[in-house]
Amino acid sequence: MGTRKRMGAFLVIRASYTDVSGIRIKDCYLKLDGKDVTNEATITATSLVYEPKKPLEFGDHTLTIRLKDGLGNRTTRTVEFSVSDMSELSAYFGEIHAHTGESDGNGLCRDAIEFAYDNGADFFSVTEHSHYFTQKEYDEQKRIAKSLDRPGRFAALNGWEMTWNNTCGYWGHMNIIGSEKVVSDIHGVGMPDLFKWLESEPNAVGMFNHPGQGWGDFEDYGFWTPEADRQMALAEIKGRGYDRQYALLLSRGWHVAPTFNEDNHAPNWTVASPYITGVL
Repeated sequence: MGTRKRMGAFLVIRASYTDVSGIRIKDCYLKLDGKDVTNEATITATSLVYEPKKPLEFGDHTLTIRLKDGLGNRTTRTVEFSVSDMSELSAYFGEIHAHTGESDGNGLCRDAIEFAYDNGADFFSVTEHSHYFTQKEYDEQKRIAKSLDRPGRFAALNGWEMTWNNTCGYWGHMNIIGSEKVVSDIHGVGMPDLFKWLESEPNAVGMFNHPGQGWGDFEDYGFWTPEADRQMALAEIKGRGYDRQYALLLSRGWHVAPTFNEDNHAPNWTVASPYITGVL
């Protein structure tokens, strides 16, 4: 009885680095699953590229790179990664940061959700600026989302955006998805207060919206607690311009997954750009 051969996937491995003293290329090495593949890689003073000649088998792998700078200092980094055949994964696409005319956008909550569904989204949430509306109005949006939810086909979610600005503490903007209540007081409730309040909404998750100096960096991504970290699950990272902010978020201890949302204020929900959030 033969054994079915496990095929794999072709991929390209890249790394970038820099050092003021330079890199001693001849003293660098790369190992894949413990095997030295340095001679198969292209190594320069600022980058490394390795393209395996054969597809990597599905499953777990380990990659180790060692660099030596011009002064003789060594740095070794090992990362683990997996290659999947996607047989146990499904890809879903949608958006969780969008506005309508019920705050400062266009159209209605129902319009936005139906538009997203009609244009092929798998999930979608309207997230109005919370200081524009009341708990009663938010309850109505929740009711609409529930009525448009299609289990197994389309997840109609609900949420809101806490929009701190330079008049009330320049924290930044933050989405809360899936909460029962809304916090509208941007002047009386600061970021530490909101983190504490979030504990009363165990089914809700938070997202750091478009982080950076332009809209606020959340006090340098401060006020971390294990409780806040458990529910602040997402960060809106809209392209390479946000890479530094994402790195800073992670370095401060936040375990947040990147998302890409359009932050729509026009009636073009999920189709304003080629990019939206993907979930595996």
